[in-house]
Amino acid sequence: MSEKDKQFYENLAGKPLSDQEVFEARNNFVGFFNLLFEIEQRNKEKVKDKN
Repeated sequence: MSEKDKQFYENLAGKPLSDQEVFEARNNFVGFFNLLFEIEQRNKEKVKDKN
């Protein structure tokens, strides 16, 4: 993980983070947006099926 990435997640957290915490924060962040994307895809399919 780059120092720039670490600084980004530390700024979000508002405190210094260990490498493990940065790794977990990154995975949580990516997972959250993946979940939002999947929900949007399901919603589009529901609208498509109704039409």
